[in-house]
Amino acid sequence: MTRPDVFTVDPEDPRAPPQEVWEKRIEHDRNVALYAELGIPEYFVFDRGRLNLRGHRLPSPGARAYQPIVPQGGRYASAMLGLELMLVEGRLRFVVGGTPLLESEEIIGQLETMVDGLVQRREEDERALEEARRQLREERKRVEEERKRADEAERRAAALQAEIDQLRNGKP
Repeated sequence: MTRPDVFTVDPEDPRAPPQEVWEKRIEHDRNVALYAELGIPEYFVFDRGRLNLRGHRLPSPGARAYQPIVPQGGRYASAMLGLELMLVEGRLRFVVGGTPLLESEEIIGQLETMVDGLVQRREEDERALEEARRQLREERKRVEEERKRADEAERRAAALQAEIDQLRNGKP
């Protein structure tokens, strides 16, 4: 038998009232009974329109009728998911170890911030690399000029030494 970990139904407009109030209650009761009969260990219902969260749990593996989950501090513990469900400012939140899990928008925001930081750091690194290359080019140019001056000084020193040697040997 397959048991879903999470099953959600998104109405087109969560704030739109049902055509008949009893439709919603009958559907809820029918689903609770159906999932209990199927042996689904836990069943949670979040009504966004009414900002209502309810949880149901089978009391034992062979049971075919749910018992309501009593929230503790506004949190519904899910043994199957290994987390707690709760409403925070009208939004369904999942909590692990006392810490709410990030919602997708929060994760995306954090990732965008991280990417922006990485892009900025890369741009700074590229500027620093270009500056280092510029300094290296200047240093190479300076070293080359120094080498040319040293070569020229060596050539002049050799020419002067040759002239001194000629004068010593008496050759004009």
